Amino acid sequence: MVASVLDRYADCLGEERFLELVRRTVLEGSGAARRDLVIAIAPNAVDASAAELRWIAGWAPHAGQITLYENLFDQAHVEAHYRWRFLSDLQQAHPAPVTVPMFAVAHELGHLLLDGLRQEHVARGLDPFVLEELYATNLLHDYWAAPFDVPNESLADEVALWIFDIRRPAIVRRHLEGTLIHALAGAPESALTPAGHR
Repeated sequence: MVASVLDRYADCLGEERFLELVRRTVLEGSGAARRDLVIAIAPNAVDASAAELRWIAGWAPHAGQITLYENLFDQAHVEAHYRWRFLSDLQQAHPAPVTVPMFAVAHELGHLLLDGLRQEHVARGLDPFVLEELYATNLLHDYWAAPFDVPNESLADEVALWIFDIRRPAIVRRHLEGTLIHALAGAPESALTPAGHR
């Protein structure tokens, strides 16, 4: 399952660009302690906050690791705590439905890639949060992938939705093509530098 998600990223970004972003992000996030990403399965959190007990996956930059908790594979747990607005769209994906575990892995990889893009933006003299700012400024909450959360969560969802080719409203698709997808491709930053975002 994890390999199939990694393959989708490599197909969408190109293997070289995908590996470049992953390795640079892991290296930077771990303070050069790691170069390669670790994806691990772990027991559910215990003696944690209510929010942490619900977790199904997480990205830890300092460890260079994506953790998949056992809750991710508990359908009753997922249905009780996760109600993505696009869940039915995942079930209708082609050539095959996208499962919740697949989407969770893709979402955490989305966070990793967004961290890598922030590093690129800083190196280019841009605000590291330009993608989040543009998303929040240019799209009404009704269009956000995760309207009740911070823009970074919506963007991680958008990355995952993009690699699985899940249909998004035209206004969202246009915005993402000129910003997020543009940045993921490593294209020049001109689309990310409207007035006030340097």
